[in-house]
Amino acid sequence: MNREEFNIRYLLELHNIIMKMDKSRRKQFYERKLDYYQFFIRIALIATGIASLGYLYSDYQLNGGNVYPTLIPRLSILIPLTLYIVCEHRIRDYRLKVFADYLLMHCIVWATIWSVYHLEDKTHFSEGSFSMNLIMLVIGLGSNGLAGICCYAVFFAELIISNAFNHYTNFEIIMSLNIPCAIAVLSAQFILSMSFLDHFLTELKLEKSLVTDPLTQVFNRQKLETMTEANVIEGAIMPVTVVMLDIDLFKSVNDTYGHYTGDQVLRYLGKKLTEHVRKSDYVIRYGGEEFLILMNGCSVGEAYTRMENIRADIQNADDRPAPFTVSAGVASYEGDFKAAVTHADEALYLSKNNGRNKVTNSSHESDLA
Repeated sequence: MNREEFNIRYLLELHNIIMKMDKSRRKQFYERKLDYYQFFIRIALIATGIASLGYLYSDYQLNGGNVYPTLIPRLSILIPLTLYIVCEHRIRDYRLKVFADYLLMHCIVWATIWSVYHLEDKTHFSEGSFSMNLIMLVIGLGSNGLAGICCYAVFFAELIISNAFNHYTNFEIIMSLNIPCAIAVLSAQFILSMSFLDHFLTELKLEKSLVTDPLTQVFNRQKLETMTEANVIEGAIMPVTVVMLDIDLFKSVNDTYGHYTGDQVLRYLGKKLTEHVRKSDYVIRYGGEEFLILMNGCSVGEAYTRMENIRADIQNADDRPAPFTVSAGVASYEGDFKAAVTHADEALYLSKNNGRNKVTNSSHESDLA
């Protein structure tokens, strides 16, 4: 998205983008946001938990030199803090990690409320409660807006409930300090979240450009090499069929109609293949006028039928930039990617030798169409 600076309109445009994202893409956004900020959140929470023990000295001053009444309440935070330190890095689901962050924060709040219960002078709780907004701002960096609103709803419920037994003499001041601060924190969280979304969208464009062929807009060899680094197809949904497809007599197309039209033919074929495959499939420009297709959850017989439909559709299409046909070879992937490509290439060679504009199953397959 082109923009010169952040403004309200641009923030609303970004918010509209995230609301229109599908579930998997939105999940990816929040996972990356949490991964980016989690280190700072973790350090801030641990530091806050440890720093809360420093209030023992102010407890000592407010209780006339007696620290024992608040000793256990203050030290109680060590239990959830230890559990957090031990378990947080083991949590993989980003929603559970966000929950763990907020849970520790509320444990700090309740340890503070419990300590205040044993103080003779409770007026300074207003400053303590106000300071919690800082840690909420940090935690909110890794979560979504709804989680932040829910966290504040729980926080204000905690203040109201604790007032029933702590009987704050300045409860109205506590609320009047925290309500506008909550609005400011939630607003800041929204702006920072949209700022990260802008970064996320730029990152996606860069990632796509690295694995996308600029002419045909299908995947390139780099994407294929990443997926098959260990000679196995990463994330394969068995059965998997490998298809090698080639434009027949492409040199003649270039010689007859010119290289610009040849490029248009390649672009047209990339678009046509993308329209025909399923979301779980991969179309890759293998080189020149040759394409490789990975069909997940597709048997050789089914792949043969699908490729026949594609071949016929291209042959009979009226919107082709120039008359052209394609040939294809189909082979089954059995765990050895290089072998599957070799077999598909051999089948493509047979299609070429048998008159072109054909689809051929590999001779290695038992499930012939």
